[in-house]
This record gives sequence, structure tokens and C-alpha cells, in this order.
Amino acid sequence: MWQTNTWRMTVINFKWILFLMVFGLTKLVMAQNVEFRNANFKSDKDGLKAAKKNIKVADQLRENVLTKILNMQDARVDSEKAYLYYQKAHKFNPNNALINYKIASVLLFTNRKEFAKQYMDKAISLSIDLPDEFYFFQGIILQLAGKYTEAIDSYQYFMDNSKKKIVEEYEVLVSKYIKECNIAPEIIEKEHRVWIDNLAINSSYDDWSPCLSADGDLLIFTSNRANDNDINEIGFYDQDIYYSNLSSRIFTEISSISELNTESDDVSGGLSYDGQRLLIYKEEDSNTDVFESKINGKIWGNPYRKMGDKLRGGNTEKDETFASFDPADIKVYYITDGGYSGNQDI
Repeated sequence: MWQTNTWRMTVINFKWILFLMVFGLTKLVMAQNVEFRNANFKSDKDGLKAAKKNIKVADQLRENVLTKILNMQDARVDSEKAYLYYQKAHKFNPNNALINYKIASVLLFTNRKEFAKQYMDKAISLSIDLPDEFYFFQGIILQLAGKYTEAIDSYQYFMDNSKKKIVEEYEVLVSKYIKECNIAPEIIEKEHRVWIDNLAINSSYDDWSPCLSADGDLLIFTSNRANDNDINEIGFYDQDIYYSNLSSRIFTEISSISELNTESDDVSGGLSYDGQRLLIYKEEDSNTDVFESKINGKIWGNPYRKMGDKLRGGNTEKDETFASFDPADIKVYYITDGGYSGNQDI
């Protein structure tokens, strides 16, 4: 058994060393890694200072991202913020391996995962001296590309060659991803007849968290498209709730549910079977709770906390987010970061 494991590790090591040598040597001829140092930017010290400041902010956000993903929590917002701060530094100096690597790592937890590969490729072309976690993020990129065997090798190399503390932190998540890679080919092999239509109401912004009325005539969703509020410090509008009515079997026109939208994020959840009550989650004092609004004619009423007072009942000091009614309209299912396990629980 020991000899088999040793042989497997040797093969994986050799494959990755060969990969990095071929990729690195061919690319390094054309590219040079430029560090964020005074010697490299003598004529623009102010720009360098600003870039370093943005990197410092982004690094802290990235730490939050890693903490959340290791706890199986949603890290999309912090990932987007980190990406935009890194991008400011990247615009100043696009030829730094570490900044490209970090951008790739946070993009993997946004809605723009497909762009991670180009930054990781750039990082490898500039330097093969990257953090140990490179193999973890490279594994995700390979998994997203459907290269499941290579992804498993990358994950395994990461686990076999990282420090004990890092291995312990990532073990559960890596095991999950390896399991996904092992079962993916069998799932893909089976044919499924599906129809996917790109709705006309979609925009270049994030349009998400949809819910349909029981008769299928009303669609409620959330978007961070341009609205009447100011953009935040990283260039995003807040999340608002919108609706669209079915017309000639398509959704085309949208309207804002202005009575539910505030200057902070307001996100749609589940609609009751009779269409008279809507669950949403919204932020107050940097904490999100689940709220319910009842419709009165055509106007949605003021939302109130569904599960009791703030920090009481189902409302914890952490975030409660997506919620939906059960079919019998007796229970509410919701996601919380304040579960017993410390992860996102239902």
C-alpha cells in the first residue's frame, strides 16, 4: 500500500513539475514578473502607493472569502469587492504574478468564474513560485473546464504537499470537490432533455433569486442593475426587487417593487402558494434577517421580521438569508450562517 501511494505521489509530482516547466519556460521567455517595488516605479511613486493600499484592502477581503468558503458559506459579495480592489492594482501593474493569482482565486467564487483561468494562466506565465494553495484553485479551474482527472491530480497534489495546518483547513472542501469530480463523468454520460431560454428581462448585471407564482404568470426576482440609489465604493448598485408579468407566454417588461426596496440590499425569496405573501431578506446594521410582506391590492405592505424580533427566535447575530414557504404553508425553510455547525445550515 505504501509503495502504491508513493508511486502515485511520484507520478503526480512529475506531471505537475513537467507541466510547470513546459508552461513556465515557454511563457517566461516572453514575460517578466514585476514586483510592486519602488525600484520598478520610480516615476510614479503615488501610483505605487495607491496600488499597495488597494492590495491591502483586497487581501483582507480575500481572507474573509477563504474563511467563508472553508465554512461552506456564500462568499460572493466579499469576492466581488476583493476583485475590484485587486483590479485597481492590476490596472497599475498587470505583470505581477501574485496579483493575477489572487484575482483568479477570488473570481472563482463570483458569478464570473469563467474569467479566472486567464488570470491564473497569466500568473503561471510570470512565475512558477506561487503559494501552495495554487494547486487548490487550479483544481477548481480544471474541474469547471470538465477536466476531472487533472482536477483530482491537482487537488491531491495540494493535499499531499501542503503544510499540515493548511491540509486540515481544506480537507473537507477538497474531499467534496474530489467526490464531485469522481461522479461527474457518470452524470454527464446520461442524456437529459432540457430547454434553456435566455429571458428577455436579463441584463448585463446580476439577475437572480427568481420565484414564480403558482400559475406561472408572475415572476419576482432580484437585480443589482442601475437604480435611483448611488453606487457603492466598488462601483456596484445595491440589490433591488423587481417583477414581470407574463405576456404572450414571455416575460418582457419589468417594474421595481419600490415599496420593498431601500438604499441597502433587498433580496426576494419565496412566494406563498396563494401569491399574497412574499419572503425577502434585507440588511440592517450589517446583518441580514428574513422578512415577510403581505400584498394589499397591488401594493406590498411594510415587511416585518418573519421569525420574531431582532436577535431573537430564528434571528441570530449572523445572517439569515434565502427563505421559502413549504407547500402546505405551515413551515418556512431558510438558510442561516448561525447554525449549530458554524456553516450555512437550513
